Amino acid sequence: MYYILIIFLFILVLIALFYFKASKQVNIRSQEEKKREIVNQYKQKLETELIHEKESATAQKKRIRLLQEFNQELSRNIFFTQEEVHQIIKDLSLHPVK
Repeated sequence: MYYILIIFLFILVLIALFYFKASKQVNIRSQEEKKREIVNQYKQKLETELIHEKESATAQKKRIRLLQEFNQELSRNIFFTQEEVHQIIKDLSLHPVK
């Protein structure tokens, strides 16, 4: 009698798991969206780091240090080719600080 009850409960749990797993919506982003999001995060970080220092020498040093960090991170990222990394770093170096 207990075996039937245990099997019944086990089947109910399995059905509930499959139902919740199937009803869960997965937000799948394309590779281009992920790339854009990563680049926008770098732009935002660059702006927040340099917001108080407009054109001083320390701002220039800080910008160079940040661009080097971004270059290292992007070089290890599987989504970007070397050409894309160079173009992104070039764009970020020319990106104005608001």
